[in-house]
Amino acid sequence: LKSKNKDDYMKKHLVEFVVSLSFDKVKEYIKDNQDIDKGFMQYVEDLKANYGLESLSVHIHKDEGYIENGEVKYNYHAHILAYNYNFDKNLAFASNLKKSDYRNLQTLAQNSFQSVGLDFKRGVSKFVTKKEHLNRNDYIKQEKQKQLKSLFVDISTQKKELKNIYSEINKQKI
Repeated sequence: LKSKNKDDYMKKHLVEFVVSLSFDKVKEYIKDNQDIDKGFMQYVEDLKANYGLESLSVHIHKDEGYIENGEVKYNYHAHILAYNYNFDKNLAFASNLKKSDYRNLQTLAQNSFQSVGLDFKRGVSKFVTKKEHLNRNDYIKQEKQKQLKSLFVDISTQKKELKNIYSEINKQKI
């Protein structure tokens, strides 16, 4: 920029991509002894080739997850940090994205994984699911409400079972 006598107006100098895999897909890859990391690394290369993005770091998280019904569910994902600038085109990357580019980035992730032999499919488009994007807090609230509803259903079921047992005990007393 200095060589062209221009100022730096960018607000964001870094851009982060998070590529997350479904638990079922991770389980399948692990069972087949496949190297999942190759897909993430190919995506980094494809970001450079298709968008001119210089990746600064790739952090692959293999140690996160949760336990549901006694089963460990892995949250296998990668954070890719890149410089927010295409040096070939002298353009800021994030400032020039269109909505279709976000979909294309997801498709690029799918193609990157498939090119290294991993049967990865991108998520279903929100145009198909008709889902609205939720901000982080609303998403957490929605998930907590699902958990509470599930607990109430469990409590209701247990209450009915206890009533049946109590009725049987009363019948036996009589």
